[in-house]
Amino acid sequence: MEQVAIISTRVIILALFIVLGFIVIKTKYVKKDAVPFVANIISRIMFPMWLAAKLLSPDITIDVLISELPLYIGGISMTLILLGFGFLLAKFLKLPDARKTVFYIAFATANAIFLALPIIEDLYGTPGAIKGTIVSLGADTINWTLGITLLGISGNNVSGQDTKSHMHISPATVTFIACVIFKLTTLSFPKLILDPMEKLGSALPYMGMIFLGMTLSNIKFKEVFTEKLTYIFLPLKIIVIPLVLNIVLKLTGILSDDNINILTIIYSTSPMVSMTPFYAEYGLDSKFGSSVTCACIMFNIVTMPLIFWISTFIKF
Repeated sequence: MEQVAIISTRVIILALFIVLGFIVIKTKYVKKDAVPFVANIISRIMFPMWLAAKLLSPDITIDVLISELPLYIGGISMTLILLGFGFLLAKFLKLPDARKTVFYIAFATANAIFLALPIIEDLYGTPGAIKGTIVSLGADTINWTLGITLLGISGNNVSGQDTKSHMHISPATVTFIACVIFKLTTLSFPKLILDPMEKLGSALPYMGMIFLGMTLSNIKFKEVFTEKLTYIFLPLKIIVIPLVLNIVLKLTGILSDDNINILTIIYSTSPMVSMTPFYAEYGLDSKFGSSVTCACIMFNIVTMPLIFWISTFIKF
Protein backbone atom coordinates (compact mmCIF):
# COMPACT_ATOMS: atom_id res chain seq x y z
CA MET A 1 0.00 0.00 0.00
CA GLU A 2 2.96 2.33 0.58
CA GLN A 3 3.86 2.08 -3.12
CA VAL A 4 0.26 2.89 -4.10
CA ALA A 5 0.37 6.00 -1.87
CA ILE A 6 3.65 7.12 -3.47
CA ILE A 7 2.13 6.86 -6.95
CA SER A 8 -1.03 8.73 -5.93
CA THR A 9 0.94 11.55 -4.26
CA ARG A 10 3.21 12.09 -7.27
CA VAL A 11 0.32 12.21 -9.76
CA ILE A 12 -1.65 14.65 -7.58
CA ILE A 13 1.36 16.99 -7.32
CA LEU A 14 1.83 17.05 -11.09
CA ALA A 15 -1.92 17.53 -11.62
CA LEU A 16 -1.77 20.62 -9.39
CA PHE A 17 0.70 22.17 -11.83
CA ILE A 18 -1.86 21.66 -14.61
CA VAL A 19 -4.37 23.57 -12.45
CA LEU A 20 -1.76 26.31 -11.96
CA GLY A 21 -1.28 26.68 -15.73
CA PHE A 22 -5.04 26.83 -16.23
CA ILE A 23 -5.50 29.47 -13.52
CA VAL A 24 -2.72 31.83 -14.69
CA ILE A 25 -4.34 32.08 -18.13
CA LYS A 26 -7.94 32.23 -16.95
CA THR A 27 -7.14 35.02 -14.47
CA LYS A 28 -5.04 36.80 -17.15
CA TYR A 29 -2.06 36.78 -14.80
CA VAL A 30 -0.23 35.48 -17.87
CA LYS A 31 -1.43 36.54 -21.33
CA LYS A 32 -2.62 33.93 -23.81
CA ASP A 33 0.03 35.18 -26.24
CA ALA A 34 2.62 33.56 -23.96
CA VAL A 35 1.35 30.00 -24.63
CA PRO A 36 3.18 29.51 -27.98
CA PHE A 37 6.33 30.97 -26.40
CA VAL A 38 6.15 28.49 -23.51
CA ALA A 39 5.57 25.67 -26.01
CA ASN A 40 8.73 26.62 -27.90
CA ILE A 41 10.76 26.89 -24.69
CA ILE A 42 9.66 23.35 -23.72
CA SER A 43 9.91 21.63 -27.11
CA ARG A 44 13.00 23.44 -28.46
CA ILE A 45 15.09 24.15 -25.36
CA MET A 46 14.07 22.34 -22.18
CA PHE A 47 13.19 18.94 -23.66
CA PRO A 48 16.34 18.66 -25.83
CA MET A 49 18.38 19.74 -22.76
CA TRP A 50 16.72 17.08 -20.60
CA LEU A 51 17.23 14.42 -23.27
CA ALA A 52 20.89 15.35 -23.73
CA ALA A 53 21.51 15.39 -19.96
CA LYS A 54 20.03 11.90 -19.60
CA LEU A 55 21.79 10.41 -22.62
CA LEU A 56 25.16 11.95 -21.80
CA SER A 57 24.96 11.12 -18.09
CA PRO A 58 27.86 8.98 -16.82
CA ASP A 59 25.21 6.60 -15.43
CA ILE A 60 24.07 5.73 -18.97
CA THR A 61 27.10 3.91 -20.34
CA ILE A 62 27.30 1.65 -23.36
CA ASP A 63 27.67 -1.29 -20.97
CA VAL A 64 24.48 -0.27 -19.14
CA LEU A 65 22.63 0.10 -22.43
CA ILE A 66 23.81 -3.36 -23.51
CA SER A 67 22.93 -4.97 -20.17
CA GLU A 68 19.46 -3.41 -20.25
CA LEU A 69 18.96 -4.04 -23.97
CA PRO A 70 15.66 -5.94 -23.38
CA LEU A 71 14.19 -2.77 -21.81
CA TYR A 72 15.38 -0.62 -24.72
CA ILE A 73 13.91 -3.09 -27.21
CA GLY A 74 10.75 -3.21 -25.09
CA GLY A 75 10.31 0.55 -25.46
CA ILE A 76 10.78 0.34 -29.24
CA SER A 77 8.52 -2.70 -29.64
CA MET A 78 5.72 -1.38 -27.47
CA THR A 79 5.66 1.96 -29.29
CA LEU A 80 5.55 0.30 -32.71
CA ILE A 81 2.80 -2.12 -31.64
CA LEU A 82 0.67 0.69 -30.22
CA LEU A 83 1.27 2.86 -33.29
CA GLY A 84 0.05 0.04 -35.52
CA PHE A 85 -2.98 -0.72 -33.36
CA GLY A 86 -3.83 2.98 -33.00
CA PHE A 87 -3.53 3.49 -36.77
CA LEU A 88 -5.92 0.60 -37.47
CA LEU A 89 -8.35 1.84 -34.84
CA ALA A 90 -8.29 5.36 -36.31
CA LYS A 91 -8.99 3.87 -39.74
CA PHE A 92 -11.85 1.78 -38.36
CA LEU A 93 -13.37 4.83 -36.63
CA LYS A 94 -12.97 6.87 -39.86
CA LEU A 95 -11.42 9.84 -38.09
CA PRO A 96 -10.81 13.05 -40.07
CA ASP A 97 -7.29 13.77 -41.29
CA ALA A 98 -6.63 16.51 -38.74
CA ARG A 99 -7.42 14.12 -35.90
CA LYS A 100 -6.41 10.60 -36.92
CA THR A 101 -2.63 11.07 -36.62
CA VAL A 102 -3.04 12.88 -33.29
CA PHE A 103 -5.16 9.93 -32.16
CA TYR A 104 -2.66 7.18 -32.90
CA ILE A 105 0.39 9.21 -31.82
CA ALA A 106 -1.32 9.97 -28.50
CA PHE A 107 -2.34 6.33 -28.29
CA ALA A 108 1.21 5.07 -28.80
CA THR A 109 3.19 7.52 -26.69
CA ALA A 110 3.59 7.42 -22.91
CA ASN A 111 4.15 10.24 -20.44
CA ALA A 112 7.38 8.60 -19.29
CA ILE A 113 9.42 11.73 -18.65
CA PHE A 114 6.87 13.97 -16.95
CA LEU A 115 4.98 11.36 -14.95
CA ALA A 116 6.38 7.82 -14.97
CA LEU A 117 10.08 8.52 -14.25
CA PRO A 118 9.49 10.58 -11.10
CA ILE A 119 7.24 7.78 -9.79
CA ILE A 120 9.74 5.06 -10.73
CA GLU A 121 12.53 6.97 -8.99
CA ASP A 122 10.36 7.31 -5.86
CA LEU A 123 9.71 3.56 -5.88
CA TYR A 124 13.02 2.08 -7.06
CA GLY A 125 15.61 4.83 -6.58
CA THR A 126 18.32 5.78 -9.09
CA PRO A 127 18.72 2.22 -10.52
CA GLY A 128 15.00 2.17 -11.30
CA ALA A 129 15.16 5.64 -12.83
CA ILE A 130 17.98 4.49 -15.14
CA LYS A 131 15.91 1.48 -16.22
CA GLY A 132 12.90 3.72 -16.85
CA THR A 133 15.06 6.13 -18.83
CA ILE A 134 16.29 3.28 -21.05
CA VAL A 135 12.69 2.22 -21.77
CA SER A 136 11.80 5.82 -22.62
CA LEU A 137 14.89 6.09 -24.86
CA GLY A 138 13.67 3.05 -26.77
CA ALA A 139 10.25 4.65 -27.15
CA ASP A 140 11.81 8.00 -28.13
CA THR A 141 13.83 6.28 -30.85
CA ILE A 142 10.45 5.84 -32.56
CA ASN A 143 8.66 8.95 -31.25
CA TRP A 144 11.25 11.48 -32.41
CA THR A 145 11.93 9.88 -35.79
CA LEU A 146 8.89 8.04 -37.17
CA GLY A 147 6.32 9.67 -34.87
CA ILE A 148 7.28 13.29 -35.50
CA THR A 149 7.58 12.58 -39.24
CA LEU A 150 4.05 11.13 -39.33
CA LEU A 151 2.73 14.25 -37.60
CA GLY A 152 4.54 16.51 -40.06
CA ILE A 153 3.32 14.59 -43.11
CA SER A 154 -0.23 14.59 -41.77
CA GLY A 155 0.00 18.34 -41.18
CA ASN A 156 1.12 18.87 -44.76
CA ASN A 157 -1.74 16.71 -46.03
CA VAL A 158 -4.24 18.77 -44.04
CA SER A 159 -2.76 22.06 -45.34
CA GLY A 160 -2.46 20.72 -48.91
CA GLN A 161 1.33 20.99 -49.09
CA ASP A 162 3.53 18.54 -50.99
CA THR A 163 4.79 15.79 -48.68
CA LYS A 164 6.99 13.88 -51.11
CA SER A 165 10.55 13.54 -49.85
CA HIS A 166 9.77 15.83 -46.89
CA MET A 167 11.34 14.45 -43.70
CA HIS A 168 10.32 16.18 -40.48
CA ILE A 169 13.06 16.47 -37.89
CA SER A 170 12.48 18.03 -34.48
CA PRO A 171 15.13 19.48 -32.14
CA ALA A 172 14.61 16.40 -29.97
CA THR A 173 15.38 14.14 -32.94
CA VAL A 174 18.63 15.97 -33.68
CA THR A 175 19.58 15.90 -29.99
CA PHE A 176 18.84 12.19 -29.71
CA ILE A 177 20.90 11.21 -32.76
CA ALA A 178 23.80 13.53 -31.87
CA CYS A 179 23.97 12.25 -28.28
CA VAL A 180 23.86 8.60 -29.33
CA ILE A 181 26.73 9.20 -31.76
CA PHE A 182 28.69 11.03 -29.05
CA LYS A 183 28.01 8.24 -26.56
CA LEU A 184 29.35 5.65 -29.01
CA THR A 185 32.67 7.52 -29.08
CA THR A 186 33.01 6.69 -25.32
CA LEU A 187 34.14 10.28 -24.67
CA SER A 188 32.95 12.01 -21.50
CA PHE A 189 30.87 15.18 -21.71
CA PRO A 190 32.13 18.18 -19.65
CA LYS A 191 30.48 18.19 -16.22
CA LEU A 192 30.58 21.99 -16.22
CA ILE A 193 27.99 21.96 -19.04
CA LEU A 194 26.16 18.77 -18.08
CA ASP A 195 25.22 19.96 -14.56
CA PRO A 196 23.24 23.07 -15.61
CA MET A 197 21.59 21.05 -18.40
CA GLU A 198 20.46 18.53 -15.78
CA LYS A 199 19.14 21.25 -13.48
CA LEU A 200 17.17 22.87 -16.28
CA GLY A 201 15.83 19.48 -17.32
CA SER A 202 14.70 18.69 -13.77
CA ALA A 203 12.05 21.42 -14.08
CA LEU A 204 10.69 19.91 -17.30
CA PRO A 205 7.89 17.78 -15.75
CA TYR A 206 6.46 20.80 -13.95
CA MET A 207 6.81 23.17 -16.91
CA GLY A 208 5.18 20.56 -19.12
CA MET A 209 2.19 20.33 -16.80
CA ILE A 210 1.90 24.14 -16.55
CA PHE A 211 1.93 24.34 -20.36
CA LEU A 212 -0.76 21.68 -20.59
CA GLY A 213 -2.95 23.62 -18.16
CA MET A 214 -2.40 26.80 -20.20
CA THR A 215 -3.48 25.10 -23.42
CA LEU A 216 -6.64 23.82 -21.73
CA SER A 217 -7.83 27.33 -20.87
CA ASN A 218 -9.76 27.55 -24.17
CA ILE A 219 -11.10 24.01 -24.11
CA LYS A 220 -14.61 23.24 -22.94
CA PHE A 221 -14.42 19.95 -21.11
CA LYS A 222 -18.14 19.44 -21.61
CA GLU A 223 -17.43 19.08 -25.33
CA VAL A 224 -14.57 16.66 -24.65
CA PHE A 225 -16.72 14.33 -22.56
CA THR A 226 -19.67 14.43 -24.94
CA GLU A 227 -17.48 12.86 -27.64
CA LYS A 228 -17.78 9.09 -27.99
CA LEU A 229 -14.11 8.93 -29.02
CA THR A 230 -13.06 10.04 -25.52
CA TYR A 231 -14.77 7.02 -23.99
CA ILE A 232 -12.96 4.72 -26.42
CA PHE A 233 -9.55 6.33 -26.00
CA LEU A 234 -9.35 6.75 -22.22
CA PRO A 235 -10.08 3.21 -20.98
CA LEU A 236 -7.92 1.64 -23.69
CA LYS A 237 -5.00 3.98 -23.00
CA ILE A 238 -4.80 4.02 -19.20
CA ILE A 239 -6.45 0.73 -18.16
CA VAL A 240 -6.49 -1.94 -20.87
CA ILE A 241 -2.99 -1.39 -22.32
CA PRO A 242 -1.02 -1.52 -19.04
CA LEU A 243 -2.94 -4.54 -17.73
CA VAL A 244 -2.54 -6.48 -20.99
CA LEU A 245 1.16 -5.56 -21.08
CA ASN A 246 1.64 -6.73 -17.49
CA ILE A 247 -0.09 -10.05 -18.17
CA VAL A 248 1.80 -10.72 -21.43
CA LEU A 249 5.20 -9.94 -19.89
CA LYS A 250 4.51 -12.17 -16.88
CA LEU A 251 3.39 -14.99 -19.17
CA THR A 252 6.57 -14.75 -21.24
CA GLY A 253 8.84 -14.54 -18.18
CA ILE A 254 11.52 -12.66 -20.13
CA LEU A 255 11.82 -9.80 -17.60
CA SER A 256 12.19 -9.56 -13.84
CA ASP A 257 9.22 -8.45 -11.71
CA ASP A 258 10.76 -5.01 -11.12
CA ASN A 259 11.34 -4.47 -14.84
CA ILE A 260 7.76 -5.54 -15.58
CA ASN A 261 6.51 -3.08 -12.96
CA ILE A 262 8.58 -0.29 -14.53
CA LEU A 263 7.12 -0.97 -17.98
CA THR A 264 3.61 -1.20 -16.52
CA ILE A 265 4.00 2.17 -14.77
CA ILE A 266 5.28 3.84 -17.95
CA TYR A 267 2.46 2.54 -20.15
CA SER A 268 -0.26 3.28 -17.59
CA THR A 269 0.41 7.02 -17.98
CA SER A 270 -1.25 9.59 -20.19
CA PRO A 271 -0.04 10.35 -23.74
CA MET A 272 3.30 12.12 -24.10
CA VAL A 273 2.97 15.74 -22.93
CA SER A 274 6.07 16.92 -24.83
CA MET A 275 4.37 15.93 -28.10
CA THR A 276 1.37 18.25 -27.56
CA PRO A 277 3.06 21.46 -28.82
CA PHE A 278 3.67 19.76 -32.18
CA TYR A 279 -0.05 19.03 -32.74
CA ALA A 280 -0.67 22.78 -33.00
CA GLU A 281 2.62 23.47 -34.80
CA TYR A 282 1.64 21.12 -37.63
CA GLY A 283 -1.95 22.41 -37.84
CA LEU A 284 -3.61 19.26 -36.51
CA ASP A 285 -6.37 18.76 -33.94
CA SER A 286 -4.44 20.09 -30.94
CA LYS A 287 -7.65 20.59 -28.96
CA PHE A 288 -8.34 16.85 -28.99
CA GLY A 289 -4.69 15.94 -28.31
CA SER A 290 -4.35 18.33 -25.36
CA SER A 291 -7.74 17.55 -23.85
CA VAL A 292 -7.39 13.75 -23.85
CA THR A 293 -3.84 14.07 -22.52
CA CYS A 294 -5.07 16.19 -19.62
CA ALA A 295 -8.10 13.94 -19.01
CA CYS A 296 -5.80 10.90 -18.84
CA ILE A 297 -3.57 12.63 -16.29
CA MET A 298 -6.55 13.51 -14.11
CA PHE A 299 -7.78 9.92 -14.24
CA ASN A 300 -4.21 8.71 -13.60
CA ILE A 301 -4.63 9.92 -10.01
CA VAL A 302 -6.92 6.91 -9.56
CA THR A 303 -5.96 4.54 -12.37
CA MET A 304 -2.17 4.40 -11.88
CA PRO A 305 -2.24 3.28 -8.23
CA LEU A 306 -5.16 0.98 -9.09
CA ILE A 307 -3.32 -0.66 -12.00
CA PHE A 308 -0.19 -1.09 -9.87
CA TRP A 309 -2.26 -2.63 -7.04
CA ILE A 310 -4.09 -5.01 -9.41
CA SER A 311 -0.80 -6.06 -11.02
CA THR A 312 0.50 -7.32 -7.67
CA PHE A 313 -2.20 -10.00 -7.80
CA ILE A 314 -1.36 -11.09 -11.37
CA LYS A 315 0.86 -14.12 -10.99
CA PHE A 316 1.58 -17.09 -13.25
